[in-house]
Amino acid sequence: MNNEKLRSMNKDSFDIMLENALIPDIVPPLELEREIILRSKKNKTWFKGFTKAAIIIISITAIGSAGVYAASRLGKNKDVQVIDHGIAVGNSEYINEDALTEENKPVSEEIKEQTEGNENVKWRKKNVIETGGSYINTMYYYDSYTDALADAGFVNWFKMDYTGHDITYSITEGKYDDLRIESVSSFFNYKNGCFYLYQEIAKSGFADDAAYVLQLKNTNNKREYVSSEKETYTLVDEIKKEDNEESVMTYVMINYDEYSGYISFKDLSEDEIHEVLDSIVLE
Repeated sequence: MNNEKLRSMNKDSFDIMLENALIPDIVPPLELEREIILRSKKNKTWFKGFTKAAIIIISITAIGSAGVYAASRLGKNKDVQVIDHGIAVGNSEYINEDALTEENKPVSEEIKEQTEGNENVKWRKKNVIETGGSYINTMYYYDSYTDALADAGFVNWFKMDYTGHDITYSITEGKYDDLRIESVSSFFNYKNGCFYLYQEIAKSGFADDAAYVLQLKNTNNKREYVSSEKETYTLVDEIKKEDNEESVMTYVMINYDEYSGYISFKDLSEDEIHEVLDSIVLE
């Protein structure tokens, strides 16, 4: 998808593209939702309301400025901008704060394939879903985080051996253009809480100066942490209120080389979050 194609997209087409960005991340298959709910009843570190955020890649005509990047920082991880409804990296001229708060139109989904794994593959289940008539999402489900990384050809960001749950390797492709995004995601239990990791590579279909935006309801308590590996991370809290209860999710966006992604933390202290960040090696 070149810049001319992106500039000519109408509002409906952009809604489909935006909603498609949310499908693998925010709308898990029903069996996965049920699995998470069942785990939450058995193990309190799995909890109701652990909503995954969405990374939206924007490379359309510049529609406003959202600020300027800091000059320098330690490590490979790129500097980020914290805006009212998200965390962003890339071309600030592409970031439109108002667009992040607009309600997306419903987009059609059609299941094209459901396949169980076997002894010849590492995945245990495969689903293929067409979104909005324009995008194909192929999702592989695993019991092993390292198996998903191996199939994707991704680097393991952790030097620690964490045990993953609800692990997915996803491929999103455009039916009518060369768009292709590959991603790996997983939940991890840690001490009395847990964290969620999402990492992706935009293989094709986006401009070199695209903006990557992690969409959140709100952003609070921005701070920085320099890990033991000399990487600089910007931590941001999202505060949610459900059933008269307030909860806090902490997010860290990771962008280096061809990778973009994030980690979200729940029910972990600041020191415990730092322990996880200290275990990351960006190679």
